[in-house]
Amino acid sequence: MNIQTNVYRGDNYGGLRSGVLAYMKLSVEGELNECSNKEMVVVLDLSSSMRPVLSQLQSALRVLKRSLDPHIILKIIGYNSTAFEIYSGTAGSCPDFQELQTSGYTNMGAGIQLAFTEIDLHKATWLVVLSDGLSNLGKYRTLEHFSKLMEATPKRTEIISIGLGNAFDANIIQSLGDFVYLDDGERIAMFFEDLAQKINRVKIFSIQVQTNFRSRVVIGRSHLGSLDSPLSFAVVVPKLPREAKFHVSFRFMNDLDTRLIKEITLKSSEPLLEPPESVKKEYYEFAALRRFNLLYKNLTSIYLFSTMETIRKQIAKWNDPCAQDAKVALEKFLLRLGPGCDFHMLAYQLAHASSNYRPMN
Repeated sequence: MNIQTNVYRGDNYGGLRSGVLAYMKLSVEGELNECSNKEMVVVLDLSSSMRPVLSQLQSALRVLKRSLDPHIILKIIGYNSTAFEIYSGTAGSCPDFQELQTSGYTNMGAGIQLAFTEIDLHKATWLVVLSDGLSNLGKYRTLEHFSKLMEATPKRTEIISIGLGNAFDANIIQSLGDFVYLDDGERIAMFFEDLAQKINRVKIFSIQVQTNFRSRVVIGRSHLGSLDSPLSFAVVVPKLPREAKFHVSFRFMNDLDTRLIKEITLKSSEPLLEPPESVKKEYYEFAALRRFNLLYKNLTSIYLFSTMETIRKQIAKWNDPCAQDAKVALEKFLLRLGPGCDFHMLAYQLAHASSNYRPMN
């Protein structure tokens, strides 16, 4: 594990007039990468409504087969009126899925239930649930039903829910996990390829950073479930203590014990230097992303009672320096929307924008 640490002058960071920005960047050597503790489970809507995009779905699965590391476990589950297993094994050995067929109603709850029983509790799991319509069969049909079902989500499972087209129940699909909106079947393959590359890159499945001083996280998170690129982590603190320490630990999820523990002591030099542009850029991007996600959550929870005016009032409350670029971008975005806009679609567009947003220097 390689760890770089430094301290900088924290003026105007995180709303503080003065302080210290304690910064670290962590990367893991390639030999720590493992495939034995990863799996991907895909739950596919194969009801009659999917017939127009069946060939695109088959092509997307073949792209997934080519893109995912051949040693990673891949499980494919289908559902229509019932749920059924299509494949379980390594990605490199899966078929070409030419035999897939569509028929019947949409019993999405049965598909998710079957997936939960198939998940290996000793692995980190990416569970993808795809649907293009309403769940119209089985015991799970309403938001309340699915909320109850998702309480049984296995540990160490990251769920990505895909809404395809415009006939699905947005409230239900979004409640399942990290929501992805795909407007047509051609985009399924691109999504599978991007996700497979992310899964291939992941090197650790449990990493935790702790400090021995009171601080506020301004870059990154102190506890991550996976690491697919060098990790940046920074906290801002009014005054760095004499013995400022980062305690870093990680392990693979199928390890019984912590793999490695490191403790790093920071010593501040006087006078503290201004953060380099690369660190500033990370800080502002992370803060802007957090602002986008906050608005996204607010919109999806109160969209029925929202107006453009109430949204603009929320944005106007963002006073700290890191919010300014995000405010400008969002105000321009709102100006492009006409009266009577679909707030669900607005929320989806904002969520997509947040994942691609890069503020101006």
